[in-house]
Amino acid sequence: VRRMRAIRAQADACAAREFDVELLPKDRMPALLRASAIAFEGARCGKFTCWLAGSQQEAAAFAKWQARALALLQWLTKTAEDADNAIYLGYRYIAVVRTYAQKDQLLRSNKAFCCGEPLDRALLFDSCWYWDDGHHAEWMMHGPANDPDAAVAQITKRGLSGTCNWVISEGMVHTMTSLLCGTVHTYYTALARTTAGGGKVLPRTIEAWTNELQRQIATGSDWPLVDVPRERMDNFREPCRLKTWSFTTWLLASEPKHWYQLATQLKRDERNEGLVADVFRGVLARDVHQVEEAWREWARKGSPIAKAARK
Repeated sequence: VRRMRAIRAQADACAAREFDVELLPKDRMPALLRASAIAFEGARCGKFTCWLAGSQQEAAAFAKWQARALALLQWLTKTAEDADNAIYLGYRYIAVVRTYAQKDQLLRSNKAFCCGEPLDRALLFDSCWYWDDGHHAEWMMHGPANDPDAAVAQITKRGLSGTCNWVISEGMVHTMTSLLCGTVHTYYTALARTTAGGGKVLPRTIEAWTNELQRQIATGSDWPLVDVPRERMDNFREPCRLKTWSFTTWLLASEPKHWYQLATQLKRDERNEGLVADVFRGVLARDVHQVEEAWREWARKGSPIAKAARK
C-alpha cells in the first residue's frame, strides 16, 4: 500500500515537472525527413528530439512528455535489482505525422520508413522504428490529443523492450500512461488487422478496462497469469492486455526490487507453462498461482487494499 502511494505521488510529481526545451530550426531536420516534403517542426528536450507535422509548440510539448516518462522510469528502476542499464535511449528522434495521407506520403518517400516490410503492410501500422544514419528512429501517427500518451508509451516500450518480455513491456506502457496521463490510448501490439471476429473491443479508457477486468475476476474468466508472458505479439487479445496492464501495475508496487528481474527472465524464446512457472518461483520465491491470487485480492472490485493505496 505504501509503495503504491509512493508510485502515484512520484508519477504526479513527474507529470507536473517542467523541462527546458530547445526549438529546432528547419536546417536541423534529418535529411530523410526533409526528403518526405512534410512540414515537420522540431524541438529537443534533454535526450529527446521530436519532429512533428504540426506546430513547434506541439513538438516541444511532446518532447517534454518523453522527458517526464524517463524521469518516472528512472525512479522505478532505481530500486530494482540488475536494472542499472535497463533503459535504452538510443533513438535519434521521433517523427509524428497526423493523418493517413501524411503517413502514406512519408512511407512512399523512402523505403527506410517501412523497416523492411512491404509498403502495403507497413501502411497498416500506426508506428514503426527504422534506421537513420546508423541510429534508431521512429515514426508515429496519432492526433494532437494523444500526444502525451504516445510520448510516454514510446519511451516505455522502446526503452524496455530490448531487455524485457514484450507482453510485460506492453503492460508497462499502459501502466506508465495511466499513471502519468490518466489514459491508455497507445498500443504496440494488437489483434491482426486481417482477423475477422465478433470479439468485443473495449473503449480505451481506464474506467472501461477496470470494470471489465473486475467482471472477469468475479466470474473467474480473467486471463491466466501463467499464459500472459506467452501471448503472441501479432495476436494480442484484449483479456490478456487488461491482465498485463493491471498485473504490471501491481507488480511495481508489490515487488519493487524484483519486477525488472521477472520481466527480463521471462524474455526467453521458449516460454511454455513450466518455464514461466519456474521463473516466477525463482525470482519471486512464490508459485505463479500464489502470485496471481495476491494480485486478484488487490484488483478485485471492492478491494480494501486498492482503496487504501489510493488514499
